[in-house]
Amino acid sequence: MSSTQQNTANGAPAAGEAQTVSAQEIGWMFACEYYSFMNSDPKKLQYFYGKKSTCVHGTEGNIVTQANGQQ
Repeated sequence: MSSTQQNTANGAPAAGEAQTVSAQEIGWMFACEYYSFMNSDPKKLQYFYGKKSTCVHGTEGNIVTQANGQQ
């Protein structure tokens, strides 16, 4: 952070100032959201993918339904 950058009381950059986020942080945030979403509502997981994508979610050895891409 530069010496001229002002922060708000909670440590976030003041309005109108850019915040730099690393690719690693973005990846970590995506992974957290993705797996939380997958755990809470796996039937909507296909929204992360294109029309030809597929996803199978379940416990190994159990019969599960395949989710197909956006329809």
